[in-house]
Amino acid sequence: MAGRSTTFDNYSLRDWNSLGFVPEPLRRQLLLSYLRAVSDRIIPSKNYLHAMLEELISRAQSLGFVLRYLDSDIKSFGSLTTKWWEQAHKGIPVDSSADSFRKLIMDEYDFLRARVVALRLSDVVKMARLVLGHEELGWTRGSLKNFYSNEEEKGYRTWQIKATLYPRRDLSKAQKCEIQIRTELEDVWAEAYHELYKQPHGVSTEKWREI
Repeated sequence: MAGRSTTFDNYSLRDWNSLGFVPEPLRRQLLLSYLRAVSDRIIPSKNYLHAMLEELISRAQSLGFVLRYLDSDIKSFGSLTTKWWEQAHKGIPVDSSADSFRKLIMDEYDFLRARVVALRLSDVVKMARLVLGHEELGWTRGSLKNFYSNEEEKGYRTWQIKATLYPRRDLSKAQKCEIQIRTELEDVWAEAYHELYKQPHGVSTEKWREI
């Protein structure tokens, strides 16, 4: 499996060697589950969500909205597997089986992610209102985080919307997703924040806080 190159590299088989802490037979099962989910559900949902956001941006631009860029992506195999493995070994009720991994795929909001980066804070507000009002997105107040009103200690600011996408209002195709909306300046800081404050694998939480 090492070094194998396929069209799924972006999602990503390149993580295979970094997941040596997962026994190889189980790792193979997880990878197959991941690739099936990506092919059958996630890529079609990603394309639909991206097109939906492009349509909303077009509507917002008639209100003076200024877009810097829009992107959407899928949580990598390595990232998802690491999270699942850590949950299964931290007393969280997740068993170390491919079945629980498949459940995580369905339950993980940021498996499918989209990011709208605008010029001004007023643009962020315009776009957030349009997203929250869309009939094909289901959400609850508890799934919204406005880091403009409740700024994190390190200055991280964004609108984070965890929602369920219902393409063409089809309940059978429901897919959880996470949409982030922020300004260009705050996007630059978010990238720096992620690199500066993420905890390296193998370093304890207590040690990382000390660092």
